[in-house]
Amino acid sequence: MSLIGGKHCMGVTMLKLSLFIAVTFSSLVFAASDSATTKGELDFSTKEAVFMDTTDGGPDECYKATPSSLSAELSVKLCKGAKSTAPADCHKATPSNLSKEASVELCMRANSLAPADCYKATPSSLSMELSVKLCKYAQSTEPADCYKNTPSSLSAELSVELCAASNYWEPGC
Repeated sequence: MSLIGGKHCMGVTMLKLSLFIAVTFSSLVFAASDSATTKGELDFSTKEAVFMDTTDGGPDECYKATPSSLSAELSVKLCKGAKSTAPADCHKATPSNLSKEASVELCMRANSLAPADCYKATPSSLSMELSVKLCKYAQSTEPADCYKNTPSSLSAELSVELCAASNYWEPGC
């Protein structure tokens, strides 16, 4: 990816810094408030307030698209740096037997439903942890297909290492 004078990375960094400051400030305000909900979860109106000042709308729209059953902390982790609602959409497309934490790990920084589709295409014999590692940055089901075609002489870990980059995209700067 060609960057003109590093302006893209600087802009992304500044946006992340602004978001961090907004979230931190909002967290302090809400922590001091008697109206804060339990277990760190925020209601929808709070979700809107936290992201009001972002300029590109990506992380805030992603955050608003997360299911209410996902904690505020996991929603922020999922949507941090998002350019669209793709990470939230990916999360919603993961199988229900996948833990929320694993689903967030799989889909954070996703730019499509491909990581969820890849995960669904992995063999059931592959552990959840290795399946997430295999498909985390997938752009198609190609990593899962690659894994299925590796020689049986390779361990699952080495097969994942071999195939995880078969359809890989580089997230962010």
